[in-house]
Amino acid sequence: MVRIVKIPAVPLSSAITLERLPYDPIAWETVLDTYPDAGVYHSAAWLAFLSDSQGAEPVVAAVLTAGQTVGHFVGAIVKRFGIRILGSPLPGWGTDYMGFLFTKRADPSPAGRTAAAAALRRFAFDQLDCQHIAIVDRQLDVAAMRGLGYRSEPGVTHLVDLTGSEDEILLRMHPKTRQHIRKAIREGLRAEIAAPTG
Repeated sequence: MVRIVKIPAVPLSSAITLERLPYDPIAWETVLDTYPDAGVYHSAAWLAFLSDSQGAEPVVAAVLTAGQTVGHFVGAIVKRFGIRILGSPLPGWGTDYMGFLFTKRADPSPAGRTAAAAALRRFAFDQLDCQHIAIVDRQLDVAAMRGLGYRSEPGVTHLVDLTGSEDEILLRMHPKTRQHIRKAIREGLRAEIAAPTG
């Protein structure tokens, strides 16, 4: 996790800018369909969950270079003790990661992502009038982020491959997790594969 507080400006690249888009859940889902790496935490359903559970205001923004959209940023604003905070996500949201999505024609290198993170500072502090940012993005380079004034907090995420038989999937999980799953099954929990709606 990377968090920052408002600090004095440092020289930043002006090649990348962020432009907030009017948030429309249906239009946003159409945009997400163009990103194969988009996850549930980028979705309109998850933003609705954050709105309901956290009182968060969804923020989606186009990432622009030379006037061309090369990606999008996903997050939400909350107000705590009079302070506007941009989370992508914030601790306590039950959200693993959010951050940036980039098109194939964008610069997905660490340098390109670092430039987008620099633009995020200007966007959050100057345009959104936020006083704090928290971002979790699996592709950001920690050293480069520190160079921009971000503070890093390491975290651990456990991923389980859900392909294969039920027994194979369970063997990939921590023994305690398997125990919890088996207890839930004994108590009536049933899982089914569901097709997307829409």
